[in-house]
Amino acid sequence: MSKTQLPNSGTMACLTTAQDLSSIQTPTFEKSSRAGSTQLPNPAGRAAQKGFVFALAALALLLQCSTMIAVAFAIVSLTVFYWNMCCRPRLVVGMKVASIVAKLGALHRRLNITPWAMVSHVQCTLFIIWPLMSYKGRRAIHFQREMLQLRDGDVALDWICVDGASPPAADHRGVIVLQLPGIVGKYSNKYLCRFAQYSGFPCVVKSWRGIGCDLSSARPETWDPHAVKDTLEVGTYLRGAYPHAKLIIMGWSHGGNVALCALAQGQHLFDAGILVSAPSDLSVAIPAVEQVRFPYAYVNTFGIYQNISQEVNRQVITRADPLMDERLKVAKDAMKLGNLLTHVFWARQPFGFTYHDLVTRRYTKHDSVPDYYQSLGDMVE
Repeated sequence: MSKTQLPNSGTMACLTTAQDLSSIQTPTFEKSSRAGSTQLPNPAGRAAQKGFVFALAALALLLQCSTMIAVAFAIVSLTVFYWNMCCRPRLVVGMKVASIVAKLGALHRRLNITPWAMVSHVQCTLFIIWPLMSYKGRRAIHFQREMLQLRDGDVALDWICVDGASPPAADHRGVIVLQLPGIVGKYSNKYLCRFAQYSGFPCVVKSWRGIGCDLSSARPETWDPHAVKDTLEVGTYLRGAYPHAKLIIMGWSHGGNVALCALAQGQHLFDAGILVSAPSDLSVAIPAVEQVRFPYAYVNTFGIYQNISQEVNRQVITRADPLMDERLKVAKDAMKLGNLLTHVFWARQPFGFTYHDLVTRRYTKHDSVPDYYQSLGDMVE
């Protein structure tokens, strides 16, 4: 394991390339309810209504007609439902980039969903298992860690090395992908490894503070502008270490939001950016994750708590703030499995809300968790 001091001066400008997109037909945008944004229409919302109507009709036929007729009608209705689900995705984009997005033809093609994997949880499971059936998905990987000293602590840079490879040399002229995982993600997550296995690009994962690596300062991860500054410092280091490489930043989930902000503030550092499932409207995404899909919120929050409450991290935090030890104990009580099983029957605070109230906002200096959430939305806007 090596430790690198961030250089104090100088970053190198990177080369950028532009593609000729003028030949792609521009689709029609519709106005969104959000100010300053537009959206493309999506008929998928009507598909659920059609499917429900067809299901009721099939049930009525089953009660009134022969079984064969009901089964035939059910097959037809499912076919119609699937065909309506396989539609063009709905895109909500800012006015400043609407003309650019409109020219990217790949974003507007019809989306054909696997018939037996239309549920998102099934798709996530397939993403982990299915690639193992191909050669690329079985390629051996190992990790090589480098600790990078930032302005107020360290972060881990974990290189995902495929088939015995090593991190690229300083004169590397190809692509290097800096990956930012989801909120509780770390270097060993399957989706990060799968991308490295299939893409063939050298990939390095920036850890969140205290998640997947030990804390060296008393501030755990807050996923806010502080995380953006961390990312920019990492980008500065990589640009200096690999001056000839094409540096791409790739963010997953909320890591995509952090990557977006880093792209906006550090345009001289990155040649391009990729955002995967980044929830741009956090006012909608956070309630959906924490309230509607409560098991998902529990798993996410439990992962954060497990990492931050490790003995090394706990000692670093409580040394600077002795009250944090009691707050972590309260968070532990809230994360009991029994609370998950009974959460749907009682009006408890969402698990993520509880953790951020006890821990995160103490470092971001917000008066309440809604204020903290609002700040994340403002950061993305």
